[in-house]
Amino acid sequence: MPYAFIFGIYCAIGLLFAAIMSGDSSVRDMRLINSDSGRFGPIHIDKKNTIKNINIYKDVSLGRWTSIDVDVLDAQGTKLFSFGDQLWHESGYDSDGAWEESNREIEIPITFRSPGKYYLDIRTDTNETSQLSIYVSEATQRGSSIPFVLLSILSLIAALVCYYLYQHSKRPVSKGNFITVIAVLGVLFFVAFFYSFRGYGYTGYYGYHRGPSFYYWGGPKIYHERSYRHGSVGGIKHRGGGFSSGK
Repeated sequence: MPYAFIFGIYCAIGLLFAAIMSGDSSVRDMRLINSDSGRFGPIHIDKKNTIKNINIYKDVSLGRWTSIDVDVLDAQGTKLFSFGDQLWHESGYDSDGAWEESNREIEIPITFRSPGKYYLDIRTDTNETSQLSIYVSEATQRGSSIPFVLLSILSLIAALVCYYLYQHSKRPVSKGNFITVIAVLGVLFFVAFFYSFRGYGYTGYYGYHRGPSFYYWGGPKIYHERSYRHGSVGGIKHRGGGFSSGK
């Protein structure tokens, strides 16, 4: 039972630090750009493995959609990679009554491996009847939350396993094993800090040619060549509703 208790606390601490690391450590720089296209930047990167949290917001009218494509460029104008998503706003009726849903923003953390200046080239495709402005903002993120999330998941599994084994064996815990477990967990925690500050798991980690980490989920679609964006926004097989349009 003590092992299960330790792993349970470790899981909670990991989730707490995941939330802390995903927060901003600088004032968010927000700017207004043209509704059709525009360039945001420069984004100043002063040290290696800096994480920038990029947010793109546009108010979308009811029944309308806007596809947004973004190229990330270095100081020489070389495209490093692209990302994009579709914003939408819809309503309707079903068995539960009236509903209204929308997706009005794109948010993505990017790990910039090298110091320098970077830019965002933003293009839109929309069925809006009036021009609505796009707000783009960036802020430096403290670190990557992914290492701590992974530790929390593993700790939760270990806690459940230890609880199950304790219920079936009732063996006492030796002091030596107890100290060893605490020491190992402490080392793993410092390892998580190391990878967190390196931007582990976010787009750009280990270079843009490698794409996002396997562990990065929940963000916009990421591309490396626009001409091969099958089924993507602004690419081949483009759809005109929302990706998640309606219920």
